[in-house]
Amino acid sequence: RVDGALAQSDVVAEAIAAAGRATALVPARIEAPFNDAAQEVVAATRTDARRGQRLAIGAEFNAVDRRVVAHVTSSHGNFVRDEYGRRIEGFGEEARRIVAAGLDEGLGRDDIADALEQAARVVLIERAPFYWETVAASFIAQGRSYAQMSSYAEAGIRQYRIEAVIDEQTTNICRYLHGKTFSVADALRRFDRIEQLEDPEGIKQAMP
Repeated sequence: RVDGALAQSDVVAEAIAAAGRATALVPARIEAPFNDAAQEVVAATRTDARRGQRLAIGAEFNAVDRRVVAHVTSSHGNFVRDEYGRRIEGFGEEARRIVAAGLDEGLGRDDIADALEQAARVVLIERAPFYWETVAASFIAQGRSYAQMSSYAEAGIRQYRIEAVIDEQTTNICRYLHGKTFSVADALRRFDRIEQLEDPEGIKQAMP
């Protein structure tokens, strides 16, 4: 609704509220696909541990595996909520500009509404591929790491050592970790602490 009696701030607030309603269901809708993907990652890790590493563990998920699936699913939903939260903020700034320019030019309700709709499509629908690639990489890495620790614990392994492939593509982090030994129990205790976190900022601080 845009008319002479309607304040510019009201128009912007209405547009932002509509954008919020449009994206509110997204995190809930991605939970099921995230859960399915997490189960696939954990299952593949467990299969590799049994067959590739010949660990004496069962074929079925254990209790820790199921916790890993739930945690990876819920924690990575924060990436989606954060992305859409930032997008709505960005749309708010664009909506203010569009409405102000439209009123200054004497545009009617339909013209301003069309401009807002086009802006919303650009801001809320288009994706930044690198962002989602980072989310996917984190999702897989965490799922595999936690599932690996679960398999080690089930097999009675107490320590593990990182062996990196050293070549021109090896990252500084992998070079640093190469040859170092870690405790399976310590890794699982860390997972226990992180699993209890609910605030997205707390999770972000624990796992930058």
